Amino acid sequence: MKINSDKAVYIILSVLFLLQLVFVFNSIDFYGGADNITHFRTARYAFKYPELFLDQWGKPVYTTLVAPFALLSIQFARMFNVLAGLAAIFFTVKLIRLSGEKFNLLPVFFIAFSPMYFLLMQSCLTEILFSFVLVLSFWLFFSNRYLWAAIALSFIPFVRTEGIVIFPLFVIALFLVKKYWAIPLLLVGSVFYTLVGYPHYQDWLWIIHQMPYSLGDSFYGSGKLSHFVEQSPYIFGWPFLVFLVIGLVVWTYKAVKPFRITEKPFLFYFLIAGSFVGFFAAHSYVWWKGTGGSLGLIRVIASVVPMAAIIAMIGFNALATKIKNTTFQIGLIVLIILLQVVLFFNKNHMPLPLERPQTLMLEASNYLKSLDKPSKIYYFDPYLIHFLNIDPYDQSLNNWGVADKQQPSNTMNMGDIMVWDAHFGPNEGGVQLDNLMADPQLQLIKSLLPEESFKVLGGYDYGIYIFRKVEQKVFQEKKQLVERVLNFNDSSIKNTLEVEGKKLFKMDSGMEYSPGIQIPLSEIKTLDMMDVLASVVFLPQETLGDDEVLLVLSINTNDKSLSYNRINLLSTAENVQKWQEVSLPLKLSARFPEGAIISLYIWNKDKKNLLLENVKLTISGY
Repeated sequence: MKINSDKAVYIILSVLFLLQLVFVFNSIDFYGGADNITHFRTARYAFKYPELFLDQWGKPVYTTLVAPFALLSIQFARMFNVLAGLAAIFFTVKLIRLSGEKFNLLPVFFIAFSPMYFLLMQSCLTEILFSFVLVLSFWLFFSNRYLWAAIALSFIPFVRTEGIVIFPLFVIALFLVKKYWAIPLLLVGSVFYTLVGYPHYQDWLWIIHQMPYSLGDSFYGSGKLSHFVEQSPYIFGWPFLVFLVIGLVVWTYKAVKPFRITEKPFLFYFLIAGSFVGFFAAHSYVWWKGTGGSLGLIRVIASVVPMAAIIAMIGFNALATKIKNTTFQIGLIVLIILLQVVLFFNKNHMPLPLERPQTLMLEASNYLKSLDKPSKIYYFDPYLIHFLNIDPYDQSLNNWGVADKQQPSNTMNMGDIMVWDAHFGPNEGGVQLDNLMADPQLQLIKSLLPEESFKVLGGYDYGIYIFRKVEQKVFQEKKQLVERVLNFNDSSIKNTLEVEGKKLFKMDSGMEYSPGIQIPLSEIKTLDMMDVLASVVFLPQETLGDDEVLLVLSINTNDKSLSYNRINLLSTAENVQKWQEVSLPLKLSARFPEGAIISLYIWNKDKKNLLLENVKLTISGY
């Protein structure tokens, strides 16, 4: 069988389809989190609420195409992305063959096993469809079907808004090939949706006015300009990335040296490399500037992975020309493919399990199902309504968010339920937990906290709090349940010394762990949650760097770790010989198995020199 035969490509695509099919129907969760749920429910209920076909966040083209699949189940909606991804690979192969470059199977595997692309093929997100429309448009262009190429690309902003960054490149390419009449056709998609949406919005500019992304500052914050570059190994995988870099350098040199801008080789470089670099640069810029609603999500680069795969293939071909032995070339291709596939599965657990927030949200949904009296639910995390399997657009059953963010009960009726989570509640929802706790008509009826504390967007400790609106709230007073202080006045404790009248504990290169505090959790009587405050007062005798000395709070049973939380003890040269205090505040679940013990201690990982005045543990609850 020839390595470039159509039969080989069809066989590989068939195997990829079966592989993705297995993962789609066996994964409990999907990559990309709650955005999957929002896209799915937009498509799932679009036939019931036709205005959803125009929803700019859901993306009209994606919603329209996936809606028939979504009627069956979320698994079938995810299967749409599998088909779109395989179609993108197929047209990438066809595009390569139009380029005149020597084809090999590397781009097929680079795309299919690019970590982001593989995971997103099992999702309900829009990057995969974007990549297909982009590849299809370029294939039509280089097949001399300029009219259809322009029309196809004109719809890409309605798959992903940032598709407009491709338009200037395409206009220049059409200008260079003197197909001026095709340039206005790039407006077809916008004109089509303007006409379709006008009866509903009564606004000729609705596609602009209904845009969900602000060009102002984003509450998601900002990051480094080099963010996507630094995250590239997680986007592409190392074998793919190496040849992508080589390909960019080699292809740029090959295209620029003769600089014949109207010839086919330069146009291939201009559109394919240009779209990849332009898209990559645009996302880098908006994340750096903290605008356009960017969250710095690396998954967005999957949109141009097929373009990157073509560049990487050109990088490999440049290397392969130096290798005269055909057998060795084929062996190298096989080795690179194996590395790309093996490294992917080595770093990604498949099928995907539920993430920690979703595990707790599933528990919250089961709790709500157990309540005797059905109530309207106010929520922030889309997973909740998905797990409850109720119509998210039926406002008699549920409502996303609240209008009054200072006193949310003003938005609610008596008996209504509020489910607040630490990710969506304060960020997208704009509601702070303190406001709910202080609301005179919201009674906390259930708290769901992780066994091991973790932070989410905004630096919040994750937790789920369920409230019910009542006539008169019964205020629950938080009580201090336990307070233990470990000082070193006891003469039986070794490694102590006296400084300025204080007994201190000395840690040095001969001691990895300090004495600690241990409390059986059976002694702590509280409801669902406990507030933990661990602290240490210490005197560094040398600089302490990241991950060298740690204050650790763990919960164990029968030598099995149930929860592990830590914070660094840090100091600079200016802080040596100066007393410092480090605190570790936590909100943890109180639901641990019988026999569990909470422990607090100092872990001197790098055998540094420091003195301890005390270690303290305070636990409060209701």
